[in-house]
Amino acid sequence: MVWVVTKKTKTKRGYRFYQKRSFDTWHKARIYQQDLFNKGVNAEMWEENGGIEIGKCK
Repeated sequence: MVWVVTKKTKTKRGYRFYQKRSFDTWHKARIYQQDLFNKGVNAEMWEENGGIEIGKCK
């Protein structure tokens, strides 16, 4: 299983995701997400199993 962190931006029509980054552990992904948050970048994290989305964490 892989944890994915994606930066997201708000557009006029909704949210657009870009720059996906994958991590082996939840802890590494959470640290990266917190670093982005400290820089003022909104990011979303979720778990994937072979490309199938399992659950999202905001």
